[in-house]
Amino acid sequence: MEFDSEKMQRFDKAISKLIQNRQNVPLEVLQTKYKESWTALMREIRDYSEWYADHCLDILTIPTNPKDAAGNEWLRRTISRIKAEEHKPGGIYQRIRDALILTLDWNALGKAIYPLYLRIEKEAWNPYQRRYNKEVGGRIWNGLFRAWWKDDQTDPDGGYWIDEKGQLKMRGFSPRAGGQDGKTAA
Repeated sequence: MEFDSEKMQRFDKAISKLIQNRQNVPLEVLQTKYKESWTALMREIRDYSEWYADHCLDILTIPTNPKDAAGNEWLRRTISRIKAEEHKPGGIYQRIRDALILTLDWNALGKAIYPLYLRIEKEAWNPYQRRYNKEVGGRIWNGLFRAWWKDDQTDPDGGYWIDEKGQLKMRGFSPRAGGQDGKTAA
């Protein structure tokens, strides 16, 4: 997904406006005297926050195998289901939409997005990539990543993926993480 820099600029502008308003005008006055414009600004920030969260998740996704139509469809449906569940009242998206408004802190937005990332990783990405793990000569090969798993207890994930030359290829997506014995229900 290509990043929309103009949209990000509008998001930054809306946050700056929120911060300026909150610093210069009592909240009660914003919510009463300026109710219409205040409500519009809150809606705009919530919409941008949700857009930003979805963009972050889209750029962090794992590679897929173009020949695995059933697996790719399972992955798409699973991520869509998770997002739909988290859009319900009280779900993660509500916390994402409210994070900046409540705290005026960009870090709060990232902290609100992280639980959604973890859920998608656990329920969708890990099971999908595990389909491609094969044990070969006592080692684990992942055909999707085209890499070998290197156990390393000093690493937070317990290891990492290396290429044929033994060089670090990528971190994350431990072959032992989540999933149903490496299979997905297509």
